[in-house]
Amino acid sequence: MKKYLTTALAFGALVLAGCNDSAGPGNASEEDREDIVTSLAEAGFFGDAFGDDGVVGQVANYFDGSGAAAPPLRWGRRHRVPVEREIVVNVDREAGLATVSRTIVFEGSFMYLNDLEEVVEKPMNHTLMQSAVFRYLEEARVNDHGRSTHWELIEVTPHDVVMTDVAQRSVAIQSVSIVVNDAVVAEIMDAAALLSLADGLPMLNEGDAVTVYADVANETNAVENETYVFLHLFHAREDRAGWRRMPMEYNAGLGKWVGHWIAQHGGRERIVVDALDGGSWSPDGAYRAHVWGIPYHIEAAVDGV
Repeated sequence: MKKYLTTALAFGALVLAGCNDSAGPGNASEEDREDIVTSLAEAGFFGDAFGDDGVVGQVANYFDGSGAAAPPLRWGRRHRVPVEREIVVNVDREAGLATVSRTIVFEGSFMYLNDLEEVVEKPMNHTLMQSAVFRYLEEARVNDHGRSTHWELIEVTPHDVVMTDVAQRSVAIQSVSIVVNDAVVAEIMDAAALLSLADGLPMLNEGDAVTVYADVANETNAVENETYVFLHLFHAREDRAGWRRMPMEYNAGLGKWVGHWIAQHGGRERIVVDALDGGSWSPDGAYRAHVWGIPYHIEAAVDGV
């Protein structure tokens, strides 16, 4: 059974609860909606989390060569239960397709440990957006989770996590490129663009060397408006699958942020690029961030190979 199954099913329970609350928006029948929403949970690309909960450390300190003060090693976020969760499912029977959009509004805290070993908290309000397309199967088939389904996921967007207040969206990821073993496998210019599972999604193998490039703009008017960019990775730890945060380094020649990691385990998740304004760690600055999560699939190595 896939390593991501437990997480996926837990997400599915949350999703279904949210769907019941919103009284099933969209034109899908209850049967189709339940089938499609459950398929979202099983896909492994639609989680809400991007990193551990609360103040955590990272694998290395931050250094970009600019001489700017680095953020503390220990920081993180705490998302409360979503204040709003909406999943809209629309079915086009003639085309045999279903489109899905999900929007989740989070409130919570951005947290860091200051020089006095005190936890500093700042208010945080994010909105997560993501879309997908499913194809109708005339004959139901049993999927990888042993469930019979009439719907097959064929396209998905990255997840796009923005500041809920439009006026606070001063940090913006503009593009992300993913290179695997020196070959470009994905170039995303728009987080709302659909990626085909057939040929548009990063498909990796255990042991692959992955490089992520990110172009980020920052128009924050704050006491400290340096930009800091991190990767949140679920399959980069050698000992187990689990979130790990790694700093990206700014390459002045490319004008991009660069991060490297090795695919350590099989499974599905998102390569999360997390861009923050430096004022987030300043006593006088406001928290500002923009996050993209690029779905991927890592094929597990065969024993003995």
